[in-house]
Amino acid sequence: MININISFANEPQRAFYFATERNQVFSGAFNNGKTFVGCLKALTLLLTFPNYRMIFARQTYTDLKRTTLQSFLKMCPSELITTFNVQDGILELRNGSLIYLMHLDNIDENSLRGIEPNSILVDQAEESEEKVYDVLDARIGRWDGAIVPSELREAYHDWPTDRWNKPIVPSYLMLLTNPDTQFHYIYRKYHPESPE
Repeated sequence: MININISFANEPQRAFYFATERNQVFSGAFNNGKTFVGCLKALTLLLTFPNYRMIFARQTYTDLKRTTLQSFLKMCPSELITTFNVQDGILELRNGSLIYLMHLDNIDENSLRGIEPNSILVDQAEESEEKVYDVLDARIGRWDGAIVPSELREAYHDWPTDRWNKPIVPSYLMLLTNPDTQFHYIYRKYHPESPE
């Protein structure tokens, strides 16, 4: 068993980590810990639910490897990683959970339609296009091979199940973003003052 000490630098980090809504946004200025808490939440999901599938996305692959991935690798104990293929963009953990690294700058909607993640973490989401967001949003929760451990099902007797009575793992679309204009799709879709 590996214990990971969790501490938060501020209340917005804590709120994002414990948020349970399907679609989540952590918006704030540079250096307020968005990437850190996004990676921490991702690591928690990946370790809690064996065979969990997650996408880490950012506009360019270079930025994704240099920032988001590095933050994740700093907090994930190396002994939990069984394989990591940088060229293919796949990182596998000892419990069968996978991270797919995806850049969004030259991706087309058709290639996104085939993905089946449990959750997606989009770093610097303000750089992405709305049509890409819409396809990603539609793909959340498609992977049904992740496992809810029996100890969780026993501890929470009302754990949600699907129509075949199989326990459902939590699935999220998590956006980490710097504030943008009121015309940006993230503002329109998520800001409490947005008419949408």
